[in-house]
This record gives sequence, structure tokens and C-alpha cells, in this order.
Amino acid sequence: MADLIDVLAPHEQEGTKASVRAFLKAVGDTVAVDEPLIELETDKVAMEVSAPAAGVLAEICAEAGADAPPGMLLARIRVGVAEAVPAAPMPAPVHADAAPEMRLSPAVRRAVAEHRIDPQQIDASGRGGRLTRADVDAHVAALAAATDVPAPSVSLRSPPPPEGEDLRSSPSGGGA
Repeated sequence: MADLIDVLAPHEQEGTKASVRAFLKAVGDTVAVDEPLIELETDKVAMEVSAPAAGVLAEICAEAGADAPPGMLLARIRVGVAEAVPAAPMPAPVHADAAPEMRLSPAVRRAVAEHRIDPQQIDASGRGGRLTRADVDAHVAALAAATDVPAPSVSLRSPPPPEGEDLRSSPSGGGA
């Protein structure tokens, strides 16, 4: 007999409120232990909820966009299903445009917007072909090197005073 294992929203969440962003698997898909199943998003981060057991995704209990308070039931996995456990190996890094809809973490979205870059032009190296902040930073550095434009720098030093000027004198001329 196959048992059902609950997949719950994490009790430790970074941010004020989490919501279900997307399901990475569909009902009937086989899942391995620690394989990403659900993507949650808070005001600070996007995080993945992994499978607590190997088996078959039997039920999705929350909808995309729904609030996900700590401990909420998100899905159920049927364990004990004979020969239904082999997990596919993690894919090699793929170009980001291979995904029909790109899922970007808040940090990646900010970096892409800040540098005005099309995320589909960046090679993704994250888990499952996801785009990471490091991918964006490396792309920006490669663009800067390719165009041979030095990165903007900010000098915190004041220019040197003209020769002969006494630095101890008051600019208002009201010295001792």
C-alpha cells in the first residue's frame, strides 16, 4: 500500500509573507528526495520547496498565487509506488531562452532591470537551468570587457590643494 507524505510550506521563511509562485512538477510526475517541487516567493527572496520523500506527486493542494503561511499543506507525494522513483539527472546548464517562461528571483530581476539586460541573452548555470545573480554579474562583466569600457569608479578623495595654499587657514579669512 502506498502512503501519502505531506509537502508543507517551510516554517522558517525570509520575508513577511510567502506566496506560491509556481509548481515545478505536475500531478503524476515522479519526484526524488530533495528535488525542487514548488517555488515560493516572499518580498525578499524566491525559494524552492523540495520533496521530503521520493515517489509520485499525487496532489497539489495550493494554487499559484495563493498565500503560503508557514506549515501550510502545499502538496502530497505518494510513496511506496514500485519502480516509480528514479529521478532524472540534473540537466547541464542551458541557455535561458530554452524556458518558455523565465522564473527570476527578486535579486536577478533587480540586476537585470538595473543593467537593462534581456535575461534571455544570458547563459544560465543555476539548478535546472535557472538564471542566477552570479550569471547576470558575469554577463555584465563580459559585456564591459568586450566593449573595453572601464567600469565607473567613484573617487572619494578631494583634489590636492594648489601649491602654496595653507590648509590650516580658514576659508573665511577669520584666522587667529
